[in-house]
Parts: sequence; C-alpha cells; structure tokens
Amino acid sequence: MSIITSQSRVILGPLTATFQPPAQCSVGVGVCSTCDAVFYGQRCGSAGPQDDTTCWPPTTQGALRPSSTLSGWGLYSPGISCPVGFTSACHATADSSRADWAMQFLMEPGETAVGCCPPGFNCHNQNGQTCIAVVRTITLSTVTCRSGRFEGFDFATIPNAAVPSLNIFAPMIQIAWKASDQPPSSTSSPPSSSSRETPPTPPTSGSLNPPTAAASPEPSGLSGAAIAGISVTATVLVLGAVLGAVFVWWKKRRAAAAAAKLRQEHQPMPGDGGTESRIGELSAYEKPVELTVMSDRYEALGSVPRRGGASLELAG
Repeated sequence: MSIITSQSRVILGPLTATFQPPAQCSVGVGVCSTCDAVFYGQRCGSAGPQDDTTCWPPTTQGALRPSSTLSGWGLYSPGISCPVGFTSACHATADSSRADWAMQFLMEPGETAVGCCPPGFNCHNQNGQTCIAVVRTITLSTVTCRSGRFEGFDFATIPNAAVPSLNIFAPMIQIAWKASDQPPSSTSSPPSSSSRETPPTPPTSGSLNPPTAAASPEPSGLSGAAIAGISVTATVLVLGAVLGAVFVWWKKRRAAAAAAKLRQEHQPMPGDGGTESRIGELSAYEKPVELTVMSDRYEALGSVPRRGGASLELAG
C-alpha cells in the first residue's frame, strides 16, 4: 500500500446538515472467513467489496464516483459537523502547516480540515486517506463478499484460531471550512461529533466496540423495562386500594340503608302501646252491650209491628 498526498481537491459537496449513515455501514465486509481485514461502508460488487455511497453524506450532482475501496473519495466543503456515530479523529490547519495525518488533498489558505472516523479509529493514508483500527479483542457482525453476493452473515469473535488480530477499515469523512463558513456563534472548530446519539467510544489500545458489536456496556442502574414494570405495579396497587375502599364504603352504606328500612317497617303505630298483641282481651269498644228487652211492650199492645207498616195480630 502506498501513501497518496498533494492530490488536487475533489469537492463532494457541502456538509452543513446532520447525516446519519444506515445501519449496514457498520457491518464488517470481508473477502474470506480467514482474512485478517474487514471493511465498513461497503457493498458487494462483482469484483469484490466496493464503496457503498449511501454510507457517505449526500454529494452534489456531478461529483466523482469512488474509484476503488476506501481510497479517499474526496472532501466536503464547507463542512461543519461530522456524521452521526463519527468523531473528530484528526485535524489540520493550512496556515500553520500542521496536520495529524498525511493529507491526501491540498488545502486552501485560511482553511481548517477535520478527519471524521468511527469511535476508536485513527486517521491513516493507505492508497488514500482512510480510518483504521487494529483490534485484538472484539465481537462484531461480519459478512463475506463472493461473486457479487453477500454470504455467511455471522458474529466474528477475535482472537480465534485463524485470525489473532483484525484490521478494520472505515471511510474517512473529511470536512473543511473557513472562518466565513461558520455560523456567527461558532468557534474555529466544529463539534467533534453530531449532537445526536453516538455509540460509546471504546479504548484505542487494542480493543474496539463498533456500533454493531455484540457486547454492550452493562447498565449502571435499573433498565427502562424494570422501571416501567415497577411503575405499572405501583399504579395497580394504588388503584386496587382505592377500589377496595370504595367497595367497603358502598357495602356499609347499603347495609345501613337496609337496616333503616327494616326499622321503619316494624315501627309501632300510635296508640298500639307496643308491638305485642294480646289475645282474648277486647278493648272498651269491643265489650258486649246488653240489649233492652222489648217483648213486654209488644204484649201490651197485642200486636207486633211488621216491616212495611202493617201489624200482626196476636192470638188471644
């Protein structure tokens, strides 16, 4: 591999809006299952892995197409922010002739450049500028490109019997700007990465955890599912207690109403003197009245009055 420098500028377009690469851009594409190198941001072409342009920010119409795998496609100017999931891995300024890596493209006076790489990667120049990480312990998703087709998607664990260490290549997204390109409130340096969600930066001393690695850091507290479960349980308990209290109050009120109704139905009437009845004892209104004997009068008169005004003569 050779180092390419002092190349004429290839402007792919501006990068002033947030860009997030698709998920497949973090899958390691290899040419064989025992090879010690994989490439991010690739598609499978008839000649092997080729740069997947959807893993780069959008380019302007008429921009050159990539010529070979991760060979330094071009730069974005003005560019003021790295893509989501990338960090500022290297810097360069034209006025001080200072650069953290062997720059492929020439700079203009007053310009600042940043090489954006995935976390844990470093800026390199091998057949063009690119990002490289050499890892000795990692588990990552990989796929093999054979005859224009992806095969054997799997999670590869390094080290193994065939591959003791792994070289991972990823696109370098170079951005460049001048002071006049920055918003009024900005400083001379852009953010190191987008303000959106960014995968955790792994150690750079031999191990790497790219976004698609199987391992993930353990949570420091309760998970979101556990917190949600506790909240739901507490809500159910409180609701159950409230419903239970309402049910007990309703039962007591219903029993009190029934008791009041029963007392009203059995309340004695005025003058009864109680709810018990005495059998065989008549009141003053029910005592027998002695009738007046009228037979003597009828005998004196000699006749008995009949209904209708006629009288009945009595035999002598």
